[in-house]
Amino acid sequence: MRYFDTSPHYGTGQSERRIGALSRGRPRDAWTLSTKVGRVLVPQDGAGRKDEAFEVPASHRRVWDFTRDGVLRSVEDSLTRMGVD
Repeated sequence: MRYFDTSPHYGTGQSERRIGALSRGRPRDAWTLSTKVGRVLVPQDGAGRKDEAFEVPASHRRVWDFTRDGVLRSVEDSLTRMGVD
């Protein structure tokens, strides 16, 4: 596999963190990565709850933000979670 598609939405960032861990140490020109924009994750007190869409702790909530600043923030946050530039 050479193409990986992820999103902040998938597991409230868990998918991006896993893809980042998987790609570490692999030559950057050997794979292609895509994610989504406009999906900002905001920390919240999960209080032991599970996310409604994925079997992960509800430590974040999804906020749709397609403004210029929201898109830039979502890209930066995704890059940070994945550990790529």
